[in-house]
Amino acid sequence: MDWFEFEVEGSAGLHVRVEASGGALRFILNNDGDQAADLRGFFFDVRDPTVISSLTATGADITAQAKGDEGVVNLGGGVTMAGAGAFDFGVAFGTAGIGKDDIRHTEFTLSSVGHQLTLADVLGQDFGVRFTSVGVEGGPRNGSLKLVASGTGEVHHDGGTPGDGGGGPGPIDLPPVV
Repeated sequence: MDWFEFEVEGSAGLHVRVEASGGALRFILNNDGDQAADLRGFFFDVRDPTVISSLTATGADITAQAKGDEGVVNLGGGVTMAGAGAFDFGVAFGTAGIGKDDIRHTEFTLSSVGHQLTLADVLGQDFGVRFTSVGVEGGPRNGSLKLVASGTGEVHHDGGTPGDGGGGPGPIDLPPVV
């Protein structure tokens, strides 16, 4: 399996790990900032705009998703990156507020019809995060955040042949991101 990870920094930051295996990408998202926050949306760009229309996300916490070349800003229900940027793909999680859920960790899988996804499809691209119900644990949580970061990090390879989900340990080289 090939993987990389990076931080989307802020008072309520997000640790992102992306794993490539079997032609799909698994995203593991963890709120790791100083403040508690409800993860409501995750947005990103892809390297090749011709694959956008074939992308689908699946995961237990997903409540909406949208795709469009630099056209995804608002997923509804307050899950918006308005003023922070537009993206190729966006996923909404849970419900508004923390009365029904308070998502601080979630995972989802991104797949494509007709395209074997690899880390090169998202490595070095822009990512956006929408947090609501931001505040100190145990205190008022009435803030919100829109955070943007570049998805860069060292690519690692655990087992198998690079790109196939198996092989030897250690970093690997991917084609340059354009």
